[in-house]
Amino acid sequence: DGCKKLDLEIVGLPPRTQFKFDSDERRDRFLTGMVQRGHLLGRDNFLSFAHTEEQVDSLLAAAGEVLSELT
Repeated sequence: DGCKKLDLEIVGLPPRTQFKFDSDERRDRFLTGMVQRGHLLGRDNFLSFAHTEEQVDSLLAAAGEVLSELT
């Protein structure tokens, strides 16, 4: 499981999640990688019905790329 390899936890309520990394450096690398792919994330992440399916797919693809680079 990718989250266990990274010591990554996804916490919070479903509409407002947070990624908890094992280090600030790893979190910063993740957030920087997401920005480089056109997605600005912060401490809390809000996903809503205002987001299109294409936007969600793009976010998930970018997160997969960045997370794979962190392993």
